[in-house]
Amino acid sequence: MLRKGYSPDYFTFPYVFKACSVLRNVRFGSCVHGFVVKTGFELNMYVSTCLLHMYMCCGEVDFGLRVFEGIPKWNVVAWGSLVSGFVNNNLFSEAIQVFREMQSHGVKPNETIMVDLFVACGRCKDFVTGIWFHGVLQELGFDPYLQSKFEFNVILATSLIDMYGKCGDLRTARYLFDEMPKRNLVSWNSIITGYSQNGDAEGAMRMFSDMRGLGIAPDKVTFLSIIRASMVQGCTQLGEMIHAYVSKTGFVKDAAIVCALVNMYAKTGDAESAKKVFDDLDKKDTIAWTVVIIGLASHGFGNEALSIFQRMQEEDTSQK
Repeated sequence: MLRKGYSPDYFTFPYVFKACSVLRNVRFGSCVHGFVVKTGFELNMYVSTCLLHMYMCCGEVDFGLRVFEGIPKWNVVAWGSLVSGFVNNNLFSEAIQVFREMQSHGVKPNETIMVDLFVACGRCKDFVTGIWFHGVLQELGFDPYLQSKFEFNVILATSLIDMYGKCGDLRTARYLFDEMPKRNLVSWNSIITGYSQNGDAEGAMRMFSDMRGLGIAPDKVTFLSIIRASMVQGCTQLGEMIHAYVSKTGFVKDAAIVCALVNMYAKTGDAESAKKVFDDLDKKDTIAWTVVIIGLASHGFGNEALSIFQRMQEEDTSQK
């Protein structure tokens, strides 16, 4: 475009920054940033917000903050990009603090920002603030449970369930789940994960059975949660049943699933099955090797862990 003599405008730059965000190409994005400064488009609200989003998506939080500080007028989109950026970079307390600053500037959050805030509270287990945000949601008129069935916001309701579940209030999480007029896979995963993370293996497996009974196909998140639940239960037979079901779906080739299965078998004292699951994994990266070694060693299988470590070194040497 530039070679042919065409000049980009405030419509062009946002799409370029969005592409950089998807590709996580901060080097190219920063070059375009320089071009934006030279052409004076940094004062454009839409361009600056997309630039902020790009830096946050690429993990460059400090650069993102500098862009935010330079935005002439902070509207709800700019604040939302900042909140979302902090959450996506696991800076949950900072995201919550941004909301407080947003309030002091008289800007009201939208539903998307509230979803990010519930995620932040759940991840850092800030139950008190999570309850406060639930109250804010009702004050703003966004509470999905106070809306009609046709206006029900599944994403917002799921973020509420997820927050209560991660903060340990399974009773409220389950109540909200049961009250949903419609659910998606993420909703089911949130309640199953809530039970699993709080050590209620029976609750997690019960919800998983209900989900399967409705014909909803599980995904990677579902399997990781029920594998964790079977570890809590410490039942070899249950673990084998889950492994068999995972194998039928093809997820057994996923490194994260395999590592979870290895840990499950190691915890129940079945080192041979743990090693077999790992051996069947086609692509083994350093993370997979490390997780398996730690999993075997931490559950009393020191010799097996050393054997795996030696194999890792041998394979690494053979590939060089």
